[in-house]
Amino acid sequence: MPSRIVVGYLPGTRSGSVEQQGQTDYTVTSSQLHAWPEVYFRGIGWVPFEPTNSLGVPTSFASGSTGGSSSTTTTPEQRDAATPGATRTDAPQLGDQDGPGTTSSGVGAATAQSALPALVGVGVVILLLLAAAPGVLRAWRRRSRAPRILAGDAVAAWAEIRADAVDLGVRAPDAESPRAFAARLVEDHDVDADDVGLVRDALERAVYAEDGIDPARGPAIADAVERIRERLRAGASAAGRLRALLLPRSLLLRGEPAPVEAPEPVR
Repeated sequence: MPSRIVVGYLPGTRSGSVEQQGQTDYTVTSSQLHAWPEVYFRGIGWVPFEPTNSLGVPTSFASGSTGGSSSTTTTPEQRDAATPGATRTDAPQLGDQDGPGTTSSGVGAATAQSALPALVGVGVVILLLLAAAPGVLRAWRRRSRAPRILAGDAVAAWAEIRADAVDLGVRAPDAESPRAFAARLVEDHDVDADDVGLVRDALERAVYAEDGIDPARGPAIADAVERIRERLRAGASAAGRLRALLLPRSLLLRGEPAPVEAPEPVR
């Protein structure tokens, strides 16, 4: 807090009871030379304090309910005698090096500087979370489909195959039938025909047969989906696999596959 030393005199000795021009005379000698500190309070000004025991006029304070009124309660005679050469001012003098403005700005700058690394760290964490969000959502979808695929849900299995293909840059138009998409996976991307055929047939059975879901075939379908995924990943570049991990485009796909094309009748 801004402070300063004030030099003056102690109250001295009252010279009888004669008043001149409405003021009381005091006798002050050089032995009563005294010094005391003053502290600056914003909105109040310089307030004197008397730290020397039994000398000077002790500073008294009003209660907290006064809302910051004057902190001294000395009489006019005591104030004039205690500080004849000093008057209270509303602001620090030009020679004061620790004025309120310098102090507050210094503290504010130090606080802002110390908080900057924490703010930068929080910003980096937020950016990392935002960057990882698509990959986390894609992984959650894969895990949520896994139990259904293992239970024989061919629709979920086919949706997962399409999602893996799109993530790795393989086209999967909504208007393309499962048979046409399966044939393109075999011809253009070297996917095993038996694996994709197993899932495709299960999908057609799930759509056209009343008892479409076959739990007994669930493990075989799950294994086929995993082998198809690995084959598609093996055929993609390293950059494509990284893009599929960080920015999976399958999040833009519809949840259900395209309508199933009826199998050709056996002749």
